[in-house]
Amino acid sequence: MKYKLYHLFWYTLILNIFKIHFSISKSDNENDIPKKYTIDFYDENNNFKNRVNVTYNHETNLFLEDDELTEYSSINWAVICNNEDIDKMDNEKETVILWNTSFPVDKFSGSLTYMNAFPLWAYEQRKKGKIFCLKIENVGWYRNVNDEICKDDKPCPDMIILGTTQLAYRYNNKETLNLEKYFRRYFKNNGKSIESLLNKYSFYDYHIDNNWLAVPIIVDFRSFKFNITTFDYCIKKGYDLHYPPPFSDFWGKNYDTWTWEVVFDYAKAIYNCTGKPGFNFFKNDSYEDAKFFIIVCQALGIPFVTEDIDLNLKKCGFRKKEYIKKLSILKELFENRYIENWLQEDSLRSWMNSSYPKSVDDFPKLRSLNSMKSKNLFAMSLNVLEAEANEEIKVSYVPGGTTFLGGSGIIITEGSKFPDELFEYIEILINEKYSFCSQLNSIVTPYSNMLGNRCIKNNYSKKELCNNYLETDGTIPYYYYYNKNMNIIYLTHKSMNSDRGIIVDTKNSLNSELVNSIFTNGEFKCDEEINYNKKTITIENEDRIIIPISENKSIILKQMDTINHHQTMDMVCSIYKDTLSIAKPYQFPYNTFSEINVFENNDPISILFAHLYYNFYNGNQTFEDIINECCDIIDYSFTPNCKNYSKIKIKVSDCEGKDNMRTIEYLNCKTNNDTDFYTKIKCDYISYTNF
Repeated sequence: MKYKLYHLFWYTLILNIFKIHFSISKSDNENDIPKKYTIDFYDENNNFKNRVNVTYNHETNLFLEDDELTEYSSINWAVICNNEDIDKMDNEKETVILWNTSFPVDKFSGSLTYMNAFPLWAYEQRKKGKIFCLKIENVGWYRNVNDEICKDDKPCPDMIILGTTQLAYRYNNKETLNLEKYFRRYFKNNGKSIESLLNKYSFYDYHIDNNWLAVPIIVDFRSFKFNITTFDYCIKKGYDLHYPPPFSDFWGKNYDTWTWEVVFDYAKAIYNCTGKPGFNFFKNDSYEDAKFFIIVCQALGIPFVTEDIDLNLKKCGFRKKEYIKKLSILKELFENRYIENWLQEDSLRSWMNSSYPKSVDDFPKLRSLNSMKSKNLFAMSLNVLEAEANEEIKVSYVPGGTTFLGGSGIIITEGSKFPDELFEYIEILINEKYSFCSQLNSIVTPYSNMLGNRCIKNNYSKKELCNNYLETDGTIPYYYYYNKNMNIIYLTHKSMNSDRGIIVDTKNSLNSELVNSIFTNGEFKCDEEINYNKKTITIENEDRIIIPISENKSIILKQMDTINHHQTMDMVCSIYKDTLSIAKPYQFPYNTFSEINVFENNDPISILFAHLYYNFYNGNQTFEDIINECCDIIDYSFTPNCKNYSKIKIKVSDCEGKDNMRTIEYLNCKTNNDTDFYTKIKCDYISYTNF
């Protein structure tokens, strides 16, 4: 017996020592994961602003101080390091540089997501014996594509955020790393390819000559919105208008009859009804008029871009008379101002008050009005992606079955010393296990397996959903079924401290006698469940409430307005997902090319529309003339610079004149009077004309 007790004692002792050791080891491993980081901020003049110590939560993958960091303003660049590394010498750590397009104008929030991903990546690199810090610099939408990099004393960012129309420009300058092998590695490691998760048309924006230029991180496309109150007003005045889909079944299967021709007719009707323009496009500096024009071209079956295969040159695609005839539907819209003005008129004055331009370079660079908010939308709009707080504004399907597709991707530069490590950082950004890509996109993301932060299915409580459902003040009609019949009751929405609720008034003159026999007067507050005695209600399926009518009976009610008009966030997300699936890039069906950036800067579509809107013509110009003028500017914009072009084609004339010279014509690029490109060469024979 003593022998057994002796062994039991030692067995128990050893087991407890093992448990203690395991517990300590586990604790030590957890403590090995860095949680403390330091961020140094620098202002617009590159002066040190302040240092902030932050704590990383490895469960949420956010800094505990995120809310405070979001409000930081007037920041030009910032550096984040592990606390232990921030003050180390440069030869003891590596600092990788990310060029971001903006922190939005006055807040740091636009770069916070990239910083939130840093600790996960830095920890994995630390385990390999590599110490990294991350510098994020705000360079804006011009420097990100135009600044010279990685040469002589020029800055050398490791990663750059570029818009889809900018990618090819850096590629042509041989500044972007080909990510093809990293895309293959991703497929090998994950069993699915990056491209299989993307919109089917994204390939045309991110791929050139068997090169993946960037990894998509932000998606952008244009949506359609309308003001239902304006529609109701004009419908009541007798105008033949129907709500855009999906708010009306008028438009047939797949909404095929919902076209741009209808939109322009409706814009005219609303103008006649209200005296105000019935259509606009979003006003900012992102060439919204060009996006609108290209969307209309795609919807009408008109190519915006064509290709001269012999010259390997992109050209304007809509010169043909049949295309010009189709585009004439735009004339009435602009000439009669059924569309809101979108240009800053001071940028037009010098053009209108000067002699007419003799060359493309002489045309003005027109500027758009800015900061038009959707909540002020009067009628219909081709608009950006945002969820509306205003119940009047509804998101609908884009007419014509197509829309503009753009966005931003992240490149690794040729000058970076850490491409393998940086692609691992990018993989963290797009990993569906984390929410970084969702944080960068409000509605949808470039990837089919992730939604934007507003469309992620959050685990809202029933109480929160109920509060949201009752957010609008007023007396609202609800319908309910009782004894197999549909009936109506009017309920008043009310704030109850921090919650929302309803007032049941059976004596309300709007309510029938049946209401009095079923419902109990009083105030009912939102909660997780219904309770007759506590006077609580809850929600079901996001769009109907349950109200107790006795201790063991309840009735389901739904707002009358929601039968056709109320738009939940789920509905908005569904429309945006469908819209993304039909969105196409500017240059579709061609891959991106660097001259798209030049096309945007030369602004030919703004000039075309300004002709129509301001009735400004050069002499007896016709609609066909200004279309061809627009095409001339586009062709000029699409012609590459000979200096950066490797596929130059020339035509050499016969020997000319007594000086015995031949003229060189550059057929598919511009010399821009560069003396490195000869325009004359000496004849290698004596022309018979000299005899």
